Amino acid sequence: MHLKTIFFAGFLLLSIIVLSFHTDPVSKMAGLLMKWSTDHPVEKVHLHMDKSLYAIGDTIWFKAYVTTANNNLSKLSGVLNVELVDEKDSLCSLIKLPIVSGTSWGDFVLADSLAAGNYRIRAYTNWMRNAGGEYFFDRIVPVGDGRPFILKTNRGKKTITETINEPDLQFFPEGGNLVNGILSTVAFKAVDTYGKGIEVKGIVVDDKDKMVVGMKTQHLGMGSFTMLPEKGKSYRAKVVYPNGTEKVVSLPIAKDRGSVLTINNKDAKEISINISLNPDFFAEVENTEFNLVGQSGGRVLYDEKLKITDKKFTAHVIKTKFPSGIVQFTLFSNSGDPLNERLVFIQNSDQLNLSIGTEKASFKQGDPVMIYLTARNSNNQFVKGTFSVSVVNEEIVPYEDINEHTIFSDLLLTSDLKGYVEKPNYYFINISDDTRSDLDKLMLTQGYRRFEWNQLISGNIPLSNYKVEKGIAISGRLKSLFGKPIQNGTVSLIGPKGGLFKHTQTDGKGKFAFEDLTFSDTSEVMIQAQTQKGNRNVVINLEKTNTQFRSGKYYQYQSDIDTKLMPAYAENSRKQYGVQRKDAIQLQQVKITAIKIVQPHTSNMGGLGNYDEIITSDILTKGAGTLSQRLTRSGKLNGIIFQNGKPFNLRGRSLYKSDMTLVLDGVYIPDTLGMTIDDINPNDVSSVEILRNAGTMGVYGVKAGHGGIIVINSKKGNENNNNSKKYVAGLVVSNMRGFYPAKIFYIPKYKTFQENSRIQDFRSTMLWQPNLVTDLYGWAMSKTFNSSIIGTYRVIAEGMDMEGNIGREVYRYSIKD
Repeated sequence: MHLKTIFFAGFLLLSIIVLSFHTDPVSKMAGLLMKWSTDHPVEKVHLHMDKSLYAIGDTIWFKAYVTTANNNLSKLSGVLNVELVDEKDSLCSLIKLPIVSGTSWGDFVLADSLAAGNYRIRAYTNWMRNAGGEYFFDRIVPVGDGRPFILKTNRGKKTITETINEPDLQFFPEGGNLVNGILSTVAFKAVDTYGKGIEVKGIVVDDKDKMVVGMKTQHLGMGSFTMLPEKGKSYRAKVVYPNGTEKVVSLPIAKDRGSVLTINNKDAKEISINISLNPDFFAEVENTEFNLVGQSGGRVLYDEKLKITDKKFTAHVIKTKFPSGIVQFTLFSNSGDPLNERLVFIQNSDQLNLSIGTEKASFKQGDPVMIYLTARNSNNQFVKGTFSVSVVNEEIVPYEDINEHTIFSDLLLTSDLKGYVEKPNYYFINISDDTRSDLDKLMLTQGYRRFEWNQLISGNIPLSNYKVEKGIAISGRLKSLFGKPIQNGTVSLIGPKGGLFKHTQTDGKGKFAFEDLTFSDTSEVMIQAQTQKGNRNVVINLEKTNTQFRSGKYYQYQSDIDTKLMPAYAENSRKQYGVQRKDAIQLQQVKITAIKIVQPHTSNMGGLGNYDEIITSDILTKGAGTLSQRLTRSGKLNGIIFQNGKPFNLRGRSLYKSDMTLVLDGVYIPDTLGMTIDDINPNDVSSVEILRNAGTMGVYGVKAGHGGIIVINSKKGNENNNNSKKYVAGLVVSNMRGFYPAKIFYIPKYKTFQENSRIQDFRSTMLWQPNLVTDLYGWAMSKTFNSSIIGTYRVIAEGMDMEGNIGREVYRYSIKD
């Protein structure tokens, strides 16, 4: 009986909890938000680059930090896409990098074929595409070549010195709406055609042209004013732009009933939230309960019930309830409808404390330099973390704190906002009342829409069209010769060098996919398919995986860097490359005594000419018959026979024979695939190479076997006016982009630099260390050698610990003559 009573009491308590969850608006909002953040987890990317500008011939070094909404290192995605895009939004380079424990690193070489200009580096995971390109990492990088450097728009027609054209001015009432009879703050933002803030001034007038209030921008085109809208009136702003142009812009129409939410974020410890209701709205909701919710990173971290007994009331929220970053406050009615919304930026002292040092403050040219890094959390405890460190010559590379994009500005600010944020690091250096006020105006004017409350409440949440990628994926569709999808077809994958031998089946729509693959660089892979009954007369259509995803986040290609310094930087780069060319080894003249004819292209791992015999297409296209018959007729296959299309190498005069390995366009053809050389159309073959000696087969290692190798090269797209390779039925060989093998940063080592006057070192980046890991005592070190240039050198360290706390530190030392 006692047990039954306990069970009934427990069941009743559970029922009350479940019932309250469904009836309490705050619980409902928290539950919906939790479901959204679970189904649509947020990923963000920050790239730490070695410096702020580059020249043709340079290498852009970077480390990627991939985090979740709360800035913990992400365990979700395993592949990062990084793009280099030119001013015409054309893709110059795309690399895929493996994400391990939330980090990765790579590089872009700025080839001589590129032109000077402003480029963009864009980074994202496949999963991030669901949120849209506005939330990608996206940064403009100026690249010069020593010639006059002109900034252009993405159309390449206008320069920075042109007159401002078609500026944009928008107004943003605090909390979302103007309400008649309630004093309100109205923020505004004026930007030019490049998306950068411009100064404007003017007045706000009513519909009778009577002045209401003056207005003037305060920071980067942003400003605010207060006004008391009256029922039956409309309002306009008369403004003057820097070039003297006058314009009239209408303000949003005020509502006759509603509420206004105003936030004061000036206090260092708490947020003051004021809510005002006009009389008509107050009469409707008096004695009901409103709910005030504060969420950050997809989690409700503050909620309070507010009994509506007065037209005005105030709530105070302790800032330590939230991590540093953007907090969204929303006021809900008693029925759960969102009434007002306001963004606030929290700047708590919860970041890492990084300390950088060297054994002395100044060095001589070519001296070794030890860089010491120590990391502590906000509780002054040593922490283990992952960091990236660069050492840059500050005399060559211009540096302005406010123009930097840092781990703070990227992960805490710009990654959560739509649109372009100008000079983001301004808000994180020398924090003062002015910077806090300016940051608050950014919160009032910048878009934040990772989710909409109305969508959550209605359940109308967009589906996730892009999957989480843990590795390289290859997918496509299998169809009949008449275009009908083939269900339950068998698809086989043979990867580079005979690896990745996998099988899968198509679904009801003929789709197939190979996921979580791992291979490096661009490699040729083979896809073979057949129907459930073994018919290979099928069509394989591979999906494009290397196409550019246009984000559209920036509508201009201006850099915040002072480009007057670009020619000096590029001139120094030319000096460095001149030294490299001068020091390059000059080969002695070689007299050619014999010529060996090689085929136009080859998939032979040993390279052009590395064969024992070759049969070219001019021989293979003569006469009729299968490929093995035509090879046999060529008279160049001494000791090689074919049985049912399979090649064998005879040993001497004995009857002993060895299987030969078949390689098609660089891909091994395993016996288990059931394919023979006679499945290949001879007219589609450019050349066949025979490798049967140690010198020619050695590069293939143990996979070469004892019988030798037959390398078959199909005709490329530039031959016979053919736009693509031709293959046997049910077989496709395709170049697939694997993981990019990141280069290692080269550091010269000097022993007698002072004594060797020949040494000229004009490097601008002394050190790039993308994977500096602190130990349990928070300590790590790295080493480099100084260059020839005297001056100040800047050490920048960025990174994060295992708890998601981020840090950045700048340190300087000097090189003296």
